[in-house]
Amino acid sequence: MATRSEKSAKEKLMTIEEVSEFLDIPVSTVRDYIWRKLIPYVKVGRHIRFRHEEIQSWLEDCSVPPENLEPPEKSWSKIRESDT
Repeated sequence: MATRSEKSAKEKLMTIEEVSEFLDIPVSTVRDYIWRKLIPYVKVGRHIRFRHEEIQSWLEDCSVPPENLEPPEKSWSKIRESDT
């Protein structure tokens, strides 16, 4: 079972700067995502905050699966075969 400090760390709201650091993107990009409503956020008065679990879920939703699961050497051999 999660301790109180572990639970509160997960429930802690993140600032724009913290999300920027977490995602390793500029603050201006986070602000643009907010303005365009591309990222989940909450308003606390006039302040914008983020729930860590919602950002994690959003990241998973943004994930792009690989198109080709074959090892590179097999795909190269197919290209070579088609050239002949």
